[in-house]
Amino acid sequence: MTRATSRVPAKTRRYRVTFIGPKGGYHHLPFTFKLNQKVSVEGHLTNSRGKAITEKMKADGWMIRTVDWYNSAYMINGVYPTMPNAILLYRLHKDDVYNSKSVKPGWKIVGEY
Repeated sequence: MTRATSRVPAKTRRYRVTFIGPKGGYHHLPFTFKLNQKVSVEGHLTNSRGKAITEKMKADGWMIRTVDWYNSAYMINGVYPTMPNAILLYRLHKDDVYNSKSVKPGWKIVGEY
């Protein structure tokens, strides 16, 4: 989980996706993940319903990244509040990754699903 501070959450973020090649070498490529959901309370993401939703997304082939988002309008002297204003879920489908021109044949995504 990462942390972000801004007045408005970003609609997209770039993250590295790790691949393993057919001969065993690791490769990293950046991909753009789109904002899917803004969760206002962390408990909504960690309870049984929230876990079931994220597990279903992963089972359907989505790669998920979570970000603690702090609204910079509420920062006091550059200090974060104790709790984030929201938790942002960014996602990208694995088919979009495999259909990219930069992914070579035989590469497999590591540790996502």
